[in-house]
Amino acid sequence: MRVILHSNLERGEYFFSTDHCQPKTPAGFVPITTTLPHRVTPRPALPSGVVATIEEMVLIYHDDQKEIPNPDPRYQPTPMPPVRLSDEESAYIAQHGIAKF
Repeated sequence: MRVILHSNLERGEYFFSTDHCQPKTPAGFVPITTTLPHRVTPRPALPSGVVATIEEMVLIYHDDQKEIPNPDPRYQPTPMPPVRLSDEESAYIAQHGIAKF
């Protein structure tokens, strides 16, 4: 699943978007596009090292920031259901660093 957000570290805010190149983005916001699931170094907050959900992505990368609504409602994504991996899928990603699905 592809996830797009725009982040402003100085303001400590981020918002989700449907477009990496969203026009008229407020000053200081940087677009970030990633895919889920992906692997990170295991840590206490995520012992598996697999970032599989938007909630986990926010926990790992944006925990010190506040989510705000997209300033342009045309680019506000519809709510997405959380992605849950099976134990087999999590184990494969942990072993190989990539998803086979």
